Amino acid sequence: MLHDVLLVMQKTFHSNPEAERVCILSFDEMHNDRKICYDVSEDQILGPFSKVQLVLARGIMAGWKQPVFFNFDTTMTKHLLYEIILKIEEKGLIVKAIVFDLAGSSTLWKEQELEITSKNNFFIHPLNCRKIWTFADPPHYLKLLRNHFLDTGLVLKDGTVLTKNIVEEFFKKDRGEYKLCLKLKPNLLTVRGNERQKVSPAKTLFSATTAKALLLLTENQRAAEFFEFVDSFFLYHEQPQTTSAEQQTITSWVWTRKVFFSAGANIAKYEGRN
Repeated sequence: MLHDVLLVMQKTFHSNPEAERVCILSFDEMHNDRKICYDVSEDQILGPFSKVQLVLARGIMAGWKQPVFFNFDTTMTKHLLYEIILKIEEKGLIVKAIVFDLAGSSTLWKEQELEITSKNNFFIHPLNCRKIWTFADPPHYLKLLRNHFLDTGLVLKDGTVLTKNIVEEFFKKDRGEYKLCLKLKPNLLTVRGNERQKVSPAKTLFSATTAKALLLLTENQRAAEFFEFVDSFFLYHEQPQTTSAEQQTITSWVWTRKVFFSAGANIAKYEGRN
């Protein structure tokens, strides 16, 4: 834990209203360059380490964010997560939710440490029985949705099948001197390997502009509605929120279920294709 940072946060937020102290924790395990280095200021040798775990606290209804924890070669576990939550709340902050990708830290879901399922999207606070909501990282599952769309297609709840053929049909028709979608290129349908790590190609594909172009050139209204809905979902997550933290987290999860569970996109199954 970054204890000095928490002390500063305590002094900063101690007189602030509750709305400014409500926060969400995001954490990620990143690969590190396995090198040994010498810290001159501390007169110590560091490394080699293969990964670093970083936890960031961010205001839900206030524009602040702050790293609160990092450690090398440390997997996020239920015990560690509870410890971080309690330490942060000791300083006056209120943790309402957590967000993380489905990579190294996915053991929280895979091993059911928090008992999170598609129907149970929260776990209970270790002390006061309050709900803490859980989210997968939106950019991460936007990439997974794109991968699923390109590799196997999507089956919507009403039985509609969406495959990349509908976008290929659009490219065949959008060949005039004046193109509808200048940013939409055929290579968006052939991304492989490390290119699938980038969020922007997936965001460009599932955009409101693409939705309108599909409707105009292919007259596929169901596909256009779905593309625009996905765009609206991620636009919602990018915008500052003014509603209560509880209502915001509930609304966000409802949108998540509508987009991904209605599309039949099994996130856990496709985590290796990000």
